[in-house]
Amino acid sequence: MAAPVGPAVCSVALPLPSAHAYRYQIPPDLADRVVPGVRVIVPVRSSEMVGIVTDVADQADPALRSLLLVADPQPLVPASLLELARWTSRYYAAPLGLTLRAALPAALWGRSRLVATLRPGAGSATGVAATVLEQLERSGGRAAAGRLARALQRPVWDALQRLERAGAVELAVEPPRLGPRAGTERTIRLTRALPSLVERERVFGRAGRQRAAFDTIEALGGEAVVRHLVDQLGFSSALLRGLVDRGVAELGTRSTLRDPFRQVASQPPAAPTPAQREALEAVRGLAPGAAGTLFGVTGSGKTLVYLEALRNDVALGGGAIVLVPEIALTPQTVARVRGVFGDAVAVLHSALSNAERADAWRAVATGLRRVVVGARSAVFAPVPRLTAIVVDEEHDASYKNGEAPRYHARDVALRRGRIEGARVILGSATPSLETWAVRDRIPVIRLPQRVGAPGMPPVRLVDLRTAPRVAESGVVPWSQELDAAIAGGLAAGEQAILLLNRRGFANFLQCRACGEVSQCPSCSIALTVHRVPSAL
Repeated sequence: MAAPVGPAVCSVALPLPSAHAYRYQIPPDLADRVVPGVRVIVPVRSSEMVGIVTDVADQADPALRSLLLVADPQPLVPASLLELARWTSRYYAAPLGLTLRAALPAALWGRSRLVATLRPGAGSATGVAATVLEQLERSGGRAAAGRLARALQRPVWDALQRLERAGAVELAVEPPRLGPRAGTERTIRLTRALPSLVERERVFGRAGRQRAAFDTIEALGGEAVVRHLVDQLGFSSALLRGLVDRGVAELGTRSTLRDPFRQVASQPPAAPTPAQREALEAVRGLAPGAAGTLFGVTGSGKTLVYLEALRNDVALGGGAIVLVPEIALTPQTVARVRGVFGDAVAVLHSALSNAERADAWRAVATGLRRVVVGARSAVFAPVPRLTAIVVDEEHDASYKNGEAPRYHARDVALRRGRIEGARVILGSATPSLETWAVRDRIPVIRLPQRVGAPGMPPVRLVDLRTAPRVAESGVVPWSQELDAAIAGGLAAGEQAILLLNRRGFANFLQCRACGEVSQCPSCSIALTVHRVPSAL
Protein backbone atom coordinates (compact mmCIF):
# COMPACT_ATOMS: atom_id res chain seq x y z
CA MET A 1 0.00 0.00 0.00
CA ALA A 2 1.36 3.41 -0.95
CA ALA A 3 2.19 5.83 1.84
CA PRO A 4 -0.23 8.72 2.25
CA VAL A 5 0.75 11.79 0.27
CA GLY A 6 0.84 15.14 2.07
CA PRO A 7 3.10 17.81 3.55
CA ALA A 8 6.25 16.60 5.27
CA VAL A 9 7.20 19.62 7.40
CA CYS A 10 5.17 22.31 9.18
CA SER A 11 5.93 25.58 10.96
CA VAL A 12 4.28 25.98 14.37
CA ALA A 13 3.76 29.22 16.29
CA LEU A 14 4.15 28.67 20.03
CA PRO A 15 3.21 31.12 22.81
CA LEU A 16 6.88 31.91 23.42
CA PRO A 17 8.92 35.11 22.87
CA SER A 18 10.61 33.67 19.79
CA ALA A 19 10.95 35.67 16.58
CA HIS A 20 10.78 32.52 14.44
CA ALA A 21 8.29 29.69 14.19
CA TYR A 22 9.36 26.20 15.25
CA ARG A 23 9.60 23.53 12.53
CA TYR A 24 8.54 19.91 12.94
CA GLN A 25 8.26 16.77 10.86
CA ILE A 26 4.75 15.57 10.09
CA PRO A 27 4.16 11.83 10.66
CA PRO A 28 2.64 10.25 7.53
CA ASP A 29 -0.53 9.20 9.36
CA LEU A 30 -1.21 12.85 10.33
CA ALA A 31 -0.29 14.47 7.01
CA ASP A 32 -3.88 14.81 5.79
CA ARG A 33 -4.94 16.70 8.95
CA VAL A 34 -2.05 19.17 9.30
CA VAL A 35 -3.17 22.42 7.66
CA PRO A 36 -2.55 26.08 8.54
CA GLY A 37 -4.67 27.20 11.49
CA VAL A 38 -5.01 23.83 13.23
CA ARG A 39 -3.77 23.23 16.78
CA VAL A 40 -1.06 20.61 17.32
CA ILE A 41 0.84 19.25 20.31
CA VAL A 42 4.61 19.36 19.80
CA PRO A 43 7.68 18.54 21.91
CA VAL A 44 9.57 21.57 23.26
CA ARG A 45 12.75 20.67 25.10
CA SER A 46 11.62 18.22 27.78
CA SER A 47 7.94 19.17 27.74
CA GLU A 48 5.03 19.38 25.33
CA MET A 49 3.08 22.45 24.21
CA VAL A 50 0.08 23.40 22.13
CA GLY A 51 0.86 25.47 19.03
CA ILE A 52 -0.79 26.73 15.84
CA VAL A 53 0.36 25.51 12.42
CA THR A 54 1.22 28.55 10.30
CA ASP A 55 2.34 26.86 7.07
CA VAL A 56 3.36 23.49 5.62
CA ALA A 57 6.02 22.36 3.16
CA ASP A 58 6.83 19.23 1.16
CA GLN A 59 10.61 19.14 1.73
CA ALA A 60 11.37 16.55 4.41
CA ASP A 61 14.04 17.23 7.03
CA PRO A 62 15.06 14.15 9.09
CA ALA A 63 16.83 16.37 11.64
CA LEU A 64 13.53 17.82 12.85
CA ARG A 65 11.49 16.39 15.72
CA SER A 66 8.01 15.06 14.92
CA LEU A 67 4.80 16.64 16.09
CA LEU A 68 2.81 14.43 18.45
CA LEU A 69 -0.88 15.08 17.93
CA VAL A 70 -3.37 17.11 15.89
CA ALA A 71 -5.80 18.59 18.39
CA ASP A 72 -8.62 19.78 16.10
CA PRO A 73 -10.51 18.09 13.26
CA GLN A 74 -10.84 21.49 11.56
CA PRO A 75 -8.59 24.59 11.67
CA LEU A 76 -9.28 26.59 14.84
CA VAL A 77 -7.87 29.79 13.29
CA PRO A 78 -9.38 30.63 9.87
CA ALA A 79 -7.09 31.80 7.07
CA SER A 80 -8.22 35.44 7.31
CA LEU A 81 -7.52 35.55 11.05
CA LEU A 82 -4.10 33.96 10.53
CA GLU A 83 -3.32 36.65 7.95
CA LEU A 84 -4.43 39.33 10.44
CA ALA A 85 -2.18 37.80 13.13
CA ARG A 86 0.78 37.87 10.74
CA TRP A 87 0.16 41.54 9.95
CA THR A 88 -0.20 42.40 13.65
CA SER A 89 3.02 40.54 14.40
CA ARG A 90 4.96 42.43 11.71
CA TYR A 91 3.42 45.86 12.34
CA TYR A 92 3.89 45.81 16.10
CA ALA A 93 7.20 43.89 16.05
CA ALA A 94 5.88 41.05 18.21
CA PRO A 95 6.45 37.29 17.88
CA LEU A 96 3.69 35.58 15.95
CA GLY A 97 3.18 33.06 18.77
CA LEU A 98 2.51 35.81 21.32
CA THR A 99 0.15 37.51 18.86
CA LEU A 100 -1.87 34.32 18.44
CA ARG A 101 -1.85 33.83 22.21
CA ALA A 102 -3.49 37.26 22.58
CA ALA A 103 -6.02 36.39 19.87
CA LEU A 104 -7.18 33.03 21.27
CA PRO A 105 -8.69 32.33 24.71
CA ALA A 106 -6.08 31.21 27.24
CA ALA A 107 -7.91 27.90 27.80
CA LEU A 108 -7.13 26.81 24.23
CA TRP A 109 -3.38 26.85 24.93
CA GLY A 110 -1.64 24.31 27.12
CA ARG A 111 1.66 22.97 28.35
CA SER A 112 2.61 19.63 29.83
CA ARG A 113 3.66 19.20 33.47
CA LEU A 114 6.37 17.04 34.98
CA VAL A 115 4.81 15.32 38.02
CA ALA A 116 6.80 13.56 40.76
CA THR A 117 5.24 10.75 42.82
CA LEU A 118 6.89 9.41 45.98
CA ARG A 119 7.44 5.64 45.80
CA PRO A 120 6.69 3.43 48.81
CA GLY A 121 9.74 2.73 50.91
CA ALA A 122 11.78 5.56 49.44
CA GLY A 123 15.23 5.62 51.01
CA SER A 124 17.00 8.53 52.61
CA ALA A 125 18.80 11.27 50.71
CA THR A 126 21.03 14.21 51.43
CA GLY A 127 21.29 17.82 50.38
CA VAL A 128 18.74 19.21 47.94
CA ALA A 129 17.33 15.74 47.26
CA ALA A 130 16.41 15.33 50.93
CA THR A 131 14.65 18.70 50.91
CA VAL A 132 12.71 17.67 47.80
CA LEU A 133 11.61 14.41 49.46
CA GLU A 134 10.43 16.30 52.55
CA GLN A 135 8.43 18.72 50.42
CA LEU A 136 6.91 15.81 48.47
CA GLU A 137 5.78 14.19 51.73
CA ARG A 138 4.18 17.47 52.87
CA SER A 139 2.38 17.64 49.49
CA GLY A 140 0.76 14.25 50.00
CA GLY A 141 3.32 12.24 48.05
CA ARG A 142 2.59 13.78 44.63
CA ALA A 143 3.32 17.24 43.21
CA ALA A 144 4.28 18.98 39.96
CA ALA A 145 7.95 19.86 39.54
CA GLY A 146 7.10 23.53 39.02
CA ARG A 147 5.17 23.60 42.30
CA LEU A 148 8.09 22.02 44.16
CA ALA A 149 10.50 24.55 42.68
CA ARG A 150 8.27 27.45 43.76
CA ALA A 151 7.84 26.03 47.27
CA LEU A 152 11.59 25.52 47.76
CA GLN A 153 12.55 28.64 45.77
CA ARG A 154 15.23 26.78 43.85
CA PRO A 155 15.53 24.48 40.79
CA VAL A 156 14.62 20.86 41.57
CA TRP A 157 14.83 19.09 38.21
CA ASP A 158 18.37 17.71 38.67
CA ALA A 159 17.48 16.45 42.16
CA LEU A 160 14.31 14.79 40.84
CA GLN A 161 16.27 12.98 38.14
CA ARG A 162 18.76 11.68 40.76
CA LEU A 163 15.88 10.54 42.96
CA GLU A 164 14.28 8.77 39.99
CA ARG A 165 17.51 6.90 39.23
CA ALA A 166 17.69 5.93 42.91
CA GLY A 167 14.14 4.57 42.78
CA ALA A 168 12.82 7.07 45.34
CA VAL A 169 10.37 8.88 43.06
CA GLU A 170 8.53 8.23 39.84
CA LEU A 171 8.42 10.99 37.19
CA ALA A 172 5.62 11.28 34.64
CA VAL A 173 4.65 13.89 32.07
CA GLU A 174 1.02 15.00 32.04
CA PRO A 175 -0.03 16.01 28.49
CA PRO A 176 -1.28 19.56 27.82
CA ARG A 177 -4.96 20.26 28.34
CA LEU A 178 -6.73 21.19 25.12
CA GLY A 179 -9.27 23.46 26.78
CA PRO A 180 -12.31 22.97 29.00
CA ARG A 181 -14.93 20.51 27.95
CA ALA A 182 -18.17 21.86 26.61
CA GLY A 183 -20.71 22.61 29.33
CA THR A 184 -23.57 20.18 29.82
CA GLU A 185 -26.95 20.27 31.53
CA ARG A 186 -29.30 17.47 32.60
CA THR A 187 -32.53 17.11 30.66
CA ILE A 188 -35.66 14.99 30.93
CA ARG A 189 -37.48 13.81 27.80
CA LEU A 190 -40.88 12.17 27.46
CA THR A 191 -40.68 8.67 25.95
CA ARG A 192 -44.34 7.76 25.96
CA ALA A 193 -47.34 9.65 24.62
CA LEU A 194 -50.52 9.74 26.69
CA PRO A 195 -53.02 11.41 24.36
CA SER A 196 -56.20 10.77 26.35
CA LEU A 197 -57.22 11.76 29.85
CA VAL A 198 -58.20 8.14 30.58
CA GLU A 199 -54.65 6.96 29.90
CA ARG A 200 -53.17 9.67 32.10
CA GLU A 201 -55.57 8.78 34.91
CA ARG A 202 -54.59 5.10 34.64
CA VAL A 203 -50.81 5.83 34.62
CA PHE A 204 -50.66 8.48 37.35
CA GLY A 205 -53.66 7.71 39.52
CA ARG A 206 -53.35 9.84 42.64
CA ALA A 207 -49.87 11.12 41.73
CA GLY A 208 -51.15 14.55 40.80
CA ARG A 209 -47.76 16.31 40.98
CA GLN A 210 -46.19 13.77 38.62
CA ARG A 211 -49.04 14.27 36.20
CA ALA A 212 -48.54 18.05 36.42
CA ALA A 213 -44.83 17.60 35.68
CA PHE A 214 -45.71 15.38 32.70
CA ASP A 215 -48.11 18.02 31.36
CA THR A 216 -45.51 20.77 31.84
CA ILE A 217 -42.78 18.89 29.96
CA GLU A 218 -45.25 18.11 27.19
CA ALA A 219 -46.14 21.81 26.93
CA LEU A 220 -42.42 22.66 26.70
CA GLY A 221 -42.06 20.47 23.58
CA GLY A 222 -41.51 17.07 25.17
CA GLU A 223 -38.08 17.89 26.63
CA ALA A 224 -36.97 20.27 29.38
CA VAL A 225 -33.92 21.18 31.44
CA VAL A 226 -34.05 19.58 34.91
CA ARG A 227 -32.66 22.68 36.63
CA HIS A 228 -35.40 24.83 35.09
CA LEU A 229 -38.10 22.45 36.28
CA VAL A 230 -36.65 22.31 39.79
CA ASP A 231 -35.50 25.91 40.36
CA GLN A 232 -38.13 27.83 38.41
CA LEU A 233 -41.23 25.61 38.37
CA GLY A 234 -40.95 23.95 41.79
CA PHE A 235 -40.82 20.26 40.83
CA SER A 236 -38.47 18.15 42.96
CA SER A 237 -35.72 15.90 41.57
CA ALA A 238 -37.36 12.89 43.22
CA LEU A 239 -40.65 13.68 41.49
CA LEU A 240 -38.91 13.79 38.10
CA ARG A 241 -37.18 10.48 38.80
CA GLY A 242 -40.67 9.13 39.49
CA LEU A 243 -41.59 9.87 35.86
CA VAL A 244 -38.60 7.80 34.78
CA ASP A 245 -39.62 4.92 37.10
CA ARG A 246 -43.11 4.93 35.54
CA GLY A 247 -41.54 4.50 32.09
CA VAL A 248 -42.89 7.73 30.62
CA ALA A 249 -39.63 9.74 30.57
CA GLU A 250 -35.86 9.39 30.49
CA LEU A 251 -32.99 11.52 31.80
CA GLY A 252 -30.15 12.70 29.58
CA THR A 253 -27.63 15.48 29.01
CA ARG A 254 -27.02 18.03 26.30
CA SER A 255 -24.36 20.61 25.55
CA THR A 256 -24.92 24.08 26.88
CA LEU A 257 -23.16 27.41 26.43
CA ARG A 258 -21.70 28.99 29.57
CA ASP A 259 -22.96 32.55 29.20
CA PRO A 260 -22.58 34.91 32.19
CA PHE A 261 -24.78 37.50 30.43
CA ARG A 262 -27.72 35.14 29.94
CA GLN A 263 -29.76 36.99 32.57
CA VAL A 264 -29.05 40.48 31.13
CA ALA A 265 -32.40 41.94 30.11
CA SER A 266 -32.52 43.08 26.49
CA GLN A 267 -33.59 46.61 25.65
CA PRO A 268 -35.82 47.09 22.59
CA PRO A 269 -34.41 49.65 20.13
CA ALA A 270 -36.01 53.05 19.74
CA ALA A 271 -37.21 54.51 16.46
CA PRO A 272 -34.44 56.46 14.68
CA THR A 273 -34.75 60.21 14.30
CA PRO A 274 -34.39 61.93 10.89
CA ALA A 275 -30.75 62.79 11.71
CA GLN A 276 -30.05 59.17 12.65
CA ARG A 277 -31.69 57.92 9.44
CA GLU A 278 -29.45 60.22 7.42
CA ALA A 279 -26.36 58.96 9.25
CA LEU A 280 -27.60 55.39 8.82
CA GLU A 281 -27.83 55.78 5.05
CA ALA A 282 -24.29 57.15 4.98
CA VAL A 283 -23.00 54.19 6.99
CA ARG A 284 -24.81 51.70 4.77
CA GLY A 285 -23.27 53.42 1.75
CA LEU A 286 -19.72 52.53 2.84
CA ALA A 287 -18.07 50.12 0.43
CA PRO A 288 -16.91 46.66 1.69
CA GLY A 289 -13.55 47.10 3.40
CA ALA A 290 -14.03 50.87 3.79
CA ALA A 291 -14.28 52.81 7.05
CA GLY A 292 -16.23 55.79 8.31
CA THR A 293 -16.17 57.94 11.45
CA LEU A 294 -19.52 58.49 13.17
CA PHE A 295 -18.89 61.84 14.89
CA GLY A 296 -21.79 62.38 17.28
CA VAL A 297 -22.10 64.34 20.49
CA THR A 298 -22.85 62.42 23.67
CA GLY A 299 -26.52 61.40 23.66
CA SER A 300 -26.94 61.73 19.89
CA GLY A 301 -27.83 58.04 19.48
CA LYS A 302 -24.71 56.59 17.87
CA THR A 303 -25.43 53.11 19.26
CA LEU A 304 -28.81 53.00 17.53
CA VAL A 305 -27.13 53.86 14.22
CA TYR A 306 -24.58 51.04 14.76
CA LEU A 307 -27.26 48.45 15.46
CA GLU A 308 -29.56 49.46 12.62
CA ALA A 309 -26.58 49.39 10.24
CA LEU A 310 -25.76 45.83 11.33
CA ARG A 311 -29.34 44.52 11.31
CA ASN A 312 -29.59 43.92 7.57
CA ASP A 313 -26.13 42.31 7.36
CA VAL A 314 -26.92 39.83 10.13
CA ALA A 315 -30.34 39.06 8.64
CA LEU A 316 -28.56 38.03 5.43
CA GLY A 317 -26.24 35.64 7.29
CA GLY A 318 -23.31 37.96 7.94
CA GLY A 319 -21.45 38.52 11.20
CA ALA A 320 -20.39 41.60 13.15
CA ILE A 321 -18.07 42.69 15.96
CA VAL A 322 -18.91 45.53 18.38
CA LEU A 323 -15.91 46.75 20.41
CA VAL A 324 -16.30 48.75 23.62
CA PRO A 325 -13.33 50.34 25.41
CA GLU A 326 -14.02 49.06 28.93
CA ILE A 327 -15.36 45.83 30.38
CA ALA A 328 -17.64 47.88 32.64
CA LEU A 329 -19.56 49.07 29.55
CA THR A 330 -20.19 45.52 28.31
CA PRO A 331 -23.45 44.67 30.19
CA GLN A 332 -25.33 47.75 28.99
CA THR A 333 -24.02 47.27 25.46
CA VAL A 334 -24.99 43.58 25.53
CA ALA A 335 -28.50 44.56 26.66
CA ARG A 336 -28.92 46.93 23.71
CA VAL A 337 -27.38 44.56 21.15
CA ARG A 338 -29.51 41.65 22.34
CA GLY A 339 -32.55 43.89 22.02
CA VAL A 340 -31.91 43.74 18.26
CA PHE A 341 -30.20 40.36 17.70
CA GLY A 342 -31.47 38.22 20.58
CA ASP A 343 -29.48 35.08 21.39
CA ALA A 344 -27.18 35.52 18.37
CA VAL A 345 -24.88 37.66 20.58
CA ALA A 346 -21.65 36.36 22.17
CA VAL A 347 -19.51 38.20 24.71
CA LEU A 348 -15.70 38.06 24.71
CA HIS A 349 -13.47 39.84 27.20
CA SER A 350 -10.76 39.09 29.75
CA ALA A 351 -13.01 39.20 32.83
CA LEU A 352 -14.79 35.98 31.79
CA SER A 353 -13.58 32.64 33.10
CA ASN A 354 -11.46 30.47 30.81
CA ALA A 355 -14.38 28.09 30.25
CA GLU A 356 -16.79 30.94 29.42
CA ARG A 357 -14.39 32.49 26.91
CA ALA A 358 -13.69 29.12 25.29
CA ASP A 359 -17.43 28.41 25.00
CA ALA A 360 -18.09 31.82 23.46
CA TRP A 361 -15.18 31.39 21.03
CA ARG A 362 -16.47 28.00 19.85
CA ALA A 363 -20.02 29.34 19.50
CA VAL A 364 -18.74 32.16 17.30
CA ALA A 365 -16.44 29.94 15.23
CA THR A 366 -19.26 27.49 14.47
CA GLY A 367 -21.71 30.26 13.52
CA LEU A 368 -24.02 29.64 16.49
CA ARG A 369 -23.45 33.24 17.61
CA ARG A 370 -22.89 35.80 14.82
CA VAL A 371 -22.58 39.10 16.72
CA VAL A 372 -19.68 39.57 19.13
CA VAL A 373 -19.54 42.24 21.86
CA GLY A 374 -16.33 42.73 23.79
CA ALA A 375 -13.24 44.70 24.68
CA ARG A 376 -10.13 45.04 22.53
CA SER A 377 -9.28 41.31 22.25
CA ALA A 378 -12.69 40.69 20.63
CA VAL A 379 -11.26 42.20 17.43
CA PHE A 380 -9.75 38.72 16.84
CA ALA A 381 -13.07 36.86 17.24
CA PRO A 382 -13.43 34.11 14.56
CA VAL A 383 -16.65 35.50 13.08
CA PRO A 384 -17.56 33.72 9.81
CA ARG A 385 -18.62 36.00 6.94
CA LEU A 386 -17.63 39.13 8.85
CA THR A 387 -19.42 42.13 7.32
CA ALA A 388 -18.99 44.95 9.86
CA ILE A 389 -16.83 46.04 12.80
CA VAL A 390 -17.90 48.81 15.18
CA VAL A 391 -15.28 50.53 17.36
CA ASP A 392 -17.27 52.54 19.91
CA GLU A 393 -15.44 55.45 21.62
CA GLU A 394 -12.53 54.88 19.24
CA HIS A 395 -10.48 57.65 20.89
CA ASP A 396 -10.23 55.72 24.19
CA ALA A 397 -6.72 54.69 25.28
CA SER A 398 -8.08 51.36 26.58
CA TYR A 399 -7.91 50.02 23.03
CA LYS A 400 -4.11 49.89 23.37
CA ASN A 401 -2.83 46.55 24.65
CA GLY A 402 -0.29 47.00 27.44
CA GLU A 403 1.81 43.87 26.81
CA ALA A 404 3.23 42.11 23.78
CA PRO A 405 1.80 42.37 21.23
CA ARG A 406 1.22 46.06 21.98
CA TYR A 407 -1.49 46.47 19.36
CA HIS A 408 -4.16 49.14 19.02
CA ALA A 409 -7.52 47.46 18.51
CA ARG A 410 -8.81 50.34 16.35
CA ASP A 411 -5.96 49.95 13.84
CA VAL A 412 -6.23 46.16 13.89
CA ALA A 413 -9.96 46.52 13.17
CA LEU A 414 -9.21 48.72 10.16
CA ARG A 415 -6.75 46.14 8.81
CA ARG A 416 -9.17 43.27 9.41
CA GLY A 417 -11.88 45.18 7.58
CA ARG A 418 -9.64 45.45 4.52
CA ILE A 419 -8.66 41.77 4.71
CA GLU A 420 -12.23 40.48 4.98
CA GLY A 421 -14.12 43.20 3.12
CA ALA A 422 -15.97 44.34 6.23
CA ARG A 423 -17.12 47.91 6.85
CA VAL A 424 -15.53 49.55 9.87
CA ILE A 425 -17.45 52.19 11.85
CA LEU A 426 -15.43 54.35 14.24
CA GLY A 427 -17.68 56.14 16.71
CA SER A 428 -16.78 58.99 19.03
CA ALA A 429 -17.93 62.31 20.44
CA THR A 430 -14.26 63.41 20.41
CA PRO A 431 -12.47 61.61 17.54
CA SER A 432 -8.79 60.90 18.10
CA LEU A 433 -6.19 63.05 16.39
CA GLU A 434 -5.08 60.10 14.24
CA THR A 435 -8.63 59.54 12.98
CA TRP A 436 -9.29 63.23 12.40
CA ALA A 437 -6.05 63.59 10.42
CA VAL A 438 -7.18 61.03 7.81
CA ARG A 439 -10.75 62.28 7.37
CA ASP A 440 -10.04 62.61 3.64
CA ARG A 441 -9.76 58.79 3.51
CA ILE A 442 -12.13 57.91 6.38
CA PRO A 443 -15.19 60.12 5.83
CA VAL A 444 -16.84 61.80 8.82
CA ILE A 445 -20.57 61.21 9.37
CA ARG A 446 -22.00 63.75 11.81
CA LEU A 447 -24.71 63.57 14.47
CA PRO A 448 -24.59 67.08 15.94
CA GLN A 449 -27.78 67.03 18.07
CA ARG A 450 -28.79 65.09 21.15
CA VAL A 451 -31.89 62.92 20.98
CA GLY A 452 -34.83 64.24 23.02
CA ALA A 453 -32.72 66.77 24.92
CA PRO A 454 -32.09 70.52 24.72
CA GLY A 455 -29.03 71.91 22.99
CA MET A 456 -25.51 71.63 24.29
CA PRO A 457 -24.90 73.53 27.54
CA PRO A 458 -22.97 76.82 27.31
CA VAL A 459 -19.28 76.68 28.23
CA ARG A 460 -17.29 79.68 29.43
CA LEU A 461 -13.56 79.88 30.02
CA VAL A 462 -12.60 82.03 33.01
CA ASP A 463 -9.07 83.45 33.13
CA LEU A 464 -8.17 83.12 36.81
CA ARG A 465 -5.25 85.51 36.40
CA THR A 466 -7.60 88.47 35.93
CA ALA A 467 -11.05 87.31 37.06
CA PRO A 468 -12.32 88.81 40.34
CA ARG A 469 -11.94 86.36 43.21
CA VAL A 470 -13.86 85.79 46.43
CA ALA A 471 -11.85 87.47 49.18
CA GLU A 472 -12.44 84.69 51.74
CA SER A 473 -11.00 81.97 49.44
CA GLY A 474 -7.39 82.77 50.32
CA VAL A 475 -4.95 80.90 48.08
CA VAL A 476 -7.73 78.89 46.43
CA PRO A 477 -8.49 80.36 42.95
CA TRP A 478 -12.24 80.74 43.60
CA SER A 479 -13.75 83.26 41.21
CA GLN A 480 -16.79 85.38 41.95
CA GLU A 481 -18.46 84.05 38.78
CA LEU A 482 -18.08 80.44 39.95
CA ASP A 483 -19.29 81.34 43.42
CA ALA A 484 -22.40 83.06 42.04
CA ALA A 485 -23.17 80.17 39.68
CA ILE A 486 -22.98 77.54 42.44
CA ALA A 487 -24.96 79.69 44.89
CA GLY A 488 -27.68 80.21 42.28
CA GLY A 489 -27.88 76.49 41.53
CA LEU A 490 -28.14 75.53 45.18
CA ALA A 491 -30.82 78.16 45.77
CA ALA A 492 -32.84 76.63 42.91
CA GLY A 493 -32.51 73.12 44.42
CA GLU A 494 -30.05 71.99 41.74
CA GLN A 495 -26.72 70.16 42.05
CA ALA A 496 -23.15 71.05 41.11
CA ILE A 497 -20.03 69.02 40.33
CA LEU A 498 -16.48 70.37 40.67
CA LEU A 499 -13.70 68.46 38.87
CA LEU A 500 -10.07 68.86 39.92
CA ASN A 501 -7.43 67.75 37.43
CA ARG A 502 -4.83 67.07 40.14
CA ARG A 503 -4.37 67.71 43.82
CA GLY A 504 -1.09 69.22 44.91
CA PHE A 505 2.17 70.09 43.18
CA ALA A 506 3.53 66.56 42.61
CA ASN A 507 2.20 63.03 42.96
CA PHE A 508 4.98 61.87 45.29
CA LEU A 509 8.22 62.90 47.03
CA GLN A 510 11.24 60.60 46.71
CA CYS A 511 14.54 60.71 48.59
CA ARG A 512 17.49 60.97 46.21
CA ALA A 513 19.81 59.14 48.59
CA CYS A 514 17.84 55.98 49.38
CA GLY A 515 14.87 56.08 46.99
CA GLU A 516 12.28 56.08 49.80
CA VAL A 517 8.84 57.45 48.84
CA SER A 518 6.81 59.04 51.65
CA GLN A 519 3.61 57.06 52.14
CA CYS A 520 0.38 57.49 54.06
CA PRO A 521 0.79 56.17 57.65
CA SER A 522 -2.53 54.30 57.33
CA CYS A 523 -2.07 52.71 53.89
CA SER A 524 0.45 52.26 51.08
CA ILE A 525 -0.55 55.24 48.91
CA ALA A 526 2.19 57.78 48.23
CA LEU A 527 1.59 61.18 49.84
CA THR A 528 1.01 64.16 47.51
CA VAL A 529 3.34 67.16 47.64
CA HIS A 530 1.62 70.54 48.27
CA ARG A 531 3.50 73.84 47.99
CA VAL A 532 0.82 76.15 49.47
CA PRO A 533 0.82 75.36 52.29
CA SER A 534 4.05 73.38 52.16
CA ALA A 535 3.09 69.87 53.31
CA LEU A 536 2.70 66.20 52.38
